[in-house]
Amino acid sequence: MNRLFIASIVAALIAAAHSARGEIFVLTSDGQVQGEIVNSANTPKDKTVIRTPSGGEVTLDKSQIKQIIPQSAAEVEYEKIRPTYPDTVEGQWQLSEWCRDHSLTKQRQTHLERIIALDSDHKQARALLGYAQIDGRWIRRDDLMKERGYVLYNGVWRLPQDVELIERRRKQEAAEREWFAKLKRWRASVDNRPDREEQLRDEIMTTTDAAAVPAITQMLAGEPVQKMKVLLINALVHLGTTGALATVVNHTLDDPDEEVRLSALDKLAETKHPELVSVYVQALKSKDNVRVNRAAFCLGRIKDKSAVSPLIESLQTRHKFVIDAGSTPGQMSTTFGSGPGVSGGGLSVGGGPKETRVWLQNQEVLRALIALTGENFEYNQQAWKTWFAAQRKPVNLDARRGE
Repeated sequence: MNRLFIASIVAALIAAAHSARGEIFVLTSDGQVQGEIVNSANTPKDKTVIRTPSGGEVTLDKSQIKQIIPQSAAEVEYEKIRPTYPDTVEGQWQLSEWCRDHSLTKQRQTHLERIIALDSDHKQARALLGYAQIDGRWIRRDDLMKERGYVLYNGVWRLPQDVELIERRRKQEAAEREWFAKLKRWRASVDNRPDREEQLRDEIMTTTDAAAVPAITQMLAGEPVQKMKVLLINALVHLGTTGALATVVNHTLDDPDEEVRLSALDKLAETKHPELVSVYVQALKSKDNVRVNRAAFCLGRIKDKSAVSPLIESLQTRHKFVIDAGSTPGQMSTTFGSGPGVSGGGLSVGGGPKETRVWLQNQEVLRALIALTGENFEYNQQAWKTWFAAQRKPVNLDARRGE
């Protein structure tokens, strides 16, 4: 079998393969030719022969072809039958249905558009093109939403102000993620090189980016080193956002390290934030007696006399405790704890753990009251209330002159 015969067979196979599909040949001159390649063994290597749907042939230099867009068998068939349908509503509808059956979405839309150009009230074509009849006029949903002031954002119609909020939140979250990564690197660098601690301190304390707050807060929650905790707390106070200060307030009340609590309180007191008193006053109502006394201690340090009345109400507070079985009369179980605000009782228990409510005198509350008022009525709430009421009474001056 000679080479020429083999080449003829190969060319025939290629032509047969192309005939099943067809292509669009985009030309460098911005035109295009539609058809299928029918090169033969005699076709020069730098040429391409194309048979058009009408049966004619076009020979092009390969350099003239900028792009070849493949066509499916359905697309080829469509090009053949398209001219046979009349340019009427009925003809275009039939052709659009043929396109639907052969999954030619783009071509189908072309014919649906032609139908409403011929008959503007063709309901089926309008519906398939996404139109609805509103207030007597046909309008696409997208156009209607635009008229109503909506914008398409990630496939959802939203008001511009909602998009602005979403974008702002997205940027905020991205900035926060960046801070999480940055702080993690910084903290690791201090562990590896303790001499970089001062650099870390400078970098954290000079930032004014509120996006750092979540990362600092999370790092603080898991930080075991006292001086690093103090550094992170100082950074939160420096940033001064509501969330940052709330975190620091919680550490003044709940941190197990007394030095950290005191340091945090000192930094908070320097801010003179107007809402600090109300936050600690709220903490006076805690079910945890230790938290009540720590809140009172903080109020004494802040030295705001508006806290006097709430402190009077908190001189004695009632708390729920569980008494261990086997405790001897006159003793409380270790669940009562010890320290400021814990008073003894003559409780007798037996028969298993029991729950009871106990009134406790709060030592730190009394100390705060003494510091704020210069008075000391001990735990006598009525005496404190009488004194406080007297301070608020206006002084009546007799306007008459003496004889």
